[in-house]
Amino acid sequence: MRLHLLPTSLALFLAIATPLAAQQAQGGNGKGWFGGVAEQFTHFGSLQDSGHRIDNDVNQHLDSSVTQIFGGYNFNDQLAVQFNVPLISRSWVRPRGTVMDHGSLSGVGDVTLIGNYTVYRREKETSTFSWNLLGGVKFPTGDASR
Repeated sequence: MRLHLLPTSLALFLAIATPLAAQQAQGGNGKGWFGGVAEQFTHFGSLQDSGHRIDNDVNQHLDSSVTQIFGGYNFNDQLAVQFNVPLISRSWVRPRGTVMDHGSLSGVGDVTLIGNYTVYRREKETSTFSWNLLGGVKFPTGDASR
């Protein structure tokens, strides 16, 4: 028998930047610093066996919160870099033999540095076409023991 916890998610995004919406409407992000925070909370609390939902008699669950703190710099309308730091927090209740295991952990996940280069951008009154190159590096700053 294989049991799976099913997710329920909530995401929140807050950007702190030079008037980003106005700059994007003009066709670019302009030059300068930007930053923000994005949060995703997921509660896994429903059980599934072979694709069918089953009773969760012992109320096992996993709550997962991932907060992304990011900042970056737009060099111009074509080139930008961004640095991301994920803060991860998880708590759980699960059966382990005849006892219930209650636990939690939190910490910094793997940070990333991302570069974005706009190779081509074409704007019309009713559409926009953009071709971007995206590349990055992930640094192993998180704890791999879990």
